[in-house]
Amino acid sequence: MALSSASFFSFEPPPSSLSYLFIIMSELYTLEERSAEYENYSKTSSQYDATRVEVGIEFMTAAFASVGPMAKLNLLDAGCGTGSYIDAFRGKVQGVVGVDLNQGMLDQAERKFQDDPNVTLKQGSLVDIPCEDNQFDAAMCNQVIHHLAEGEGEERFQGIQKLADEVFRVLRPGAVFTLNLSTPEQTEDGFWWASLIPDAVEFMTKRCPNVSELHEMLSNAGFTIIQTTALKDEVLQGENYLDPRGPLKSEWRDGDSTWSLVSESELSTAMKFVEEMNSDGKMPSYIDDREQRRQQVGQTTSILALKAE
Repeated sequence: MALSSASFFSFEPPPSSLSYLFIIMSELYTLEERSAEYENYSKTSSQYDATRVEVGIEFMTAAFASVGPMAKLNLLDAGCGTGSYIDAFRGKVQGVVGVDLNQGMLDQAERKFQDDPNVTLKQGSLVDIPCEDNQFDAAMCNQVIHHLAEGEGEERFQGIQKLADEVFRVLRPGAVFTLNLSTPEQTEDGFWWASLIPDAVEFMTKRCPNVSELHEMLSNAGFTIIQTTALKDEVLQGENYLDPRGPLKSEWRDGDSTWSLVSESELSTAMKFVEEMNSDGKMPSYIDDREQRRQQVGQTTSILALKAE
């Protein structure tokens, strides 16, 4: 999910008209457009549900049930995408509001939930969530925060901090927030194919805060950290994940953001390697070796945080 330019940019009037024009153009080149370079979700949204599965459902269910009877809960899905996580909970809670910036994703979600009066979808930025203070009993944010990172400097996670602040604002006292992400270590070792595209993976790790950094951001927002768990037995691509020829298929690659960062030359090299390894019968052992690493670190981590009363 991308940051909105109105929420992020702040400029002083520049001294020269040329500089002024440059800055105005920079403002128009919004963070949503920058995110589109990173992952064109308007394009991939139509295939997204076929290439991804929900992870951490058991973790979230226990977290939400700790607040009170689930049938009475109002739930926020921050960065709802096509609504796969909404679908997992909409029959269990009183109501769900899904917020996403990408209209292509929301179009897919709207088709799913058009006849469900208990689901509300809103287009908006996660750094300026279009909801009221103290509105929700629980919130979830799944595999989204790496889209909020900006640049490579010390301030690159300020969008994630703003998300934490905004979620804290819209939750009532006593509510909970669950967050699922891939840490830098998991991004490198939690996916068998990561070693095929080292440049893209290195770039992605810079967009992913580690657990201690995320704990600090949540604490800064006012949350109390309750639980942090690496989900070692769940994979984001489900049954498709171990496809030895998967990297050769564009629809398979669309199942993970990291592939959108791959250059043409790196993709060509990776595809050639995969073709040769499959032809030589060596791919199963290659995957098995890489999977030993995933079994140690997992693909994702779930965090439970509380807005204390």
